[in-house]
Amino acid sequence: MALAGGHGKTIRIDPATGKKSFHDESSIFLAENLAIPASFLRSMITGSAPTFDGIKSTSIKGRLHVVKTINPRMDFYYTNRLEKIIYHFANGGSAGLVLGPMADGPVAPFVSSARLSYGKLTIVVRWEKVIQGNGFEDGFFEFDEPV
Repeated sequence: MALAGGHGKTIRIDPATGKKSFHDESSIFLAENLAIPASFLRSMITGSAPTFDGIKSTSIKGRLHVVKTINPRMDFYYTNRLEKIIYHFANGGSAGLVLGPMADGPVAPFVSSARLSYGKLTIVVRWEKVIQGNGFEDGFFEFDEPV
């Protein structure tokens, strides 16, 4: 799966075919009833925080540094790296993402595993293979309309 975009608009590109689909929401469905913020997918691979508009507060809880953001509402938990993200949905409820240890990749380190929780549902992702810096031949991705 390949994704691009930002808040409010996501483009999904199937790397096997090059076909794209546009999504007006910034969510990705991991399962039939589990939509997560598109930015979580990037965090699940890179271990970096999603973008946000501003910081509401910072605090220290034990060994964790906690950063609360304004828009979208998220809580980041750090040690020497990002450990956990809580995403607060506008209509209530929240989704949690716990990042596993970093692993060495061919180009850059990546998160070896991640645990996503929403309500009573938990999904654990263990990356079997992460391809970085993969090139596609010219013309593989073709766009007929403006992106």
